[in-house]
Amino acid sequence: MKVIGLAGWSGAGKTTLLTRVIPLLLKKDLRVSVIKHAHHAFDVDVPGKDSWRHRESGATEVLVSSTRRWALMHELRGAGEPRLSELLAKMSRVDLVVIEGFKREPHRKIEVHRAANAKPLLFPDDPGVVGIATDTAVETTLPTAHLDDIEAIAAMKTDREMAIKTLTKYLGQIKDRDVLIKSYEAAAPDNRISRKQYPYLAGLQMALDLLAEENPKAKSAKPEDFVDSRFIKELDDSGYIDNLYKAKPR
Repeated sequence: MKVIGLAGWSGAGKTTLLTRVIPLLLKKDLRVSVIKHAHHAFDVDVPGKDSWRHRESGATEVLVSSTRRWALMHELRGAGEPRLSELLAKMSRVDLVVIEGFKREPHRKIEVHRAANAKPLLFPDDPGVVGIATDTAVETTLPTAHLDDIEAIAAMKTDREMAIKTLTKYLGQIKDRDVLIKSYEAAAPDNRISRKQYPYLAGLQMALDLLAEENPKAKSAKPEDFVDSRFIKELDDSGYIDNLYKAKPR
């Protein structure tokens, strides 16, 4: 089950952004769930209702069910707040769980930054930030998207499939999806996969080094054997592609 977060200071527009992104994810036939961090005094119940009275009388949990939905309310009653990992374990299996808030947890997340908030960015100090949605220019090599570019933000949330498709396209002689997935998953946790989404030589060599761990034949392979990247390399060496990441979002 994939997990990606939306993190940022209050007022950045995380909820508004998420409600616009979810329909796009659903169009990709993804099943999506959400975990949201709230203030300590939040309540989803209605005072005076039967379920509220059950809780007020001391019940540890109250489950309310109907033909349309069911909801389980659990009272901590002085116990510590569960960690994100514990909450994820309570969720039904879906394709993607989006975490709104929990910015101090170490999961992979997209930072939502709004200039009018006058708050500092999280990403320089948070290695979990893998992309930024913002309405201002940000000096970074991380993928960025304007707050209004919903399709780009949705793509950030499904970057695993994007990376695998890129590997499949440019390492055309390797057809085994299991090998491609294993290579991606081996590299992604420690950021060995480049953030640049194009087949430059160093990135291809990185993939070959990973494949060599499974297949000794890959040790003698060269990136040039798989793709003519002379034009890409020329752009990379000139600094053109790095400058694209620094450009002000439109």
